[in-house]
Amino acid sequence: MTFLYWIRVKDINERLFYIRKTIENGWSRNVMVLQIESNLYKHQGNAITNFASTLPALQSDLATETLKILFSHSGNGNGCITNF
Repeated sequence: MTFLYWIRVKDINERLFYIRKTIENGWSRNVMVLQIESNLYKHQGNAITNFASTLPALQSDLATETLKILFSHSGNGNGCITNF
């Protein structure tokens, strides 16, 4: 099933990125699907944080994705978090 999901990623470099990240971080199928659907490949490296240097890989990825989700769902269009 996971292999079939990777086929949806048409660009070979992007597909290899997700395969490597899945192996490096021990992602479950659900985490991998979330990463693909959120376009991690295209958004990787856009935020400046110290997560990678201060947290284990899995927690770093989760923290980074949490920020992306918060900012993408802020609803005000300017990327600022206004509601908690």
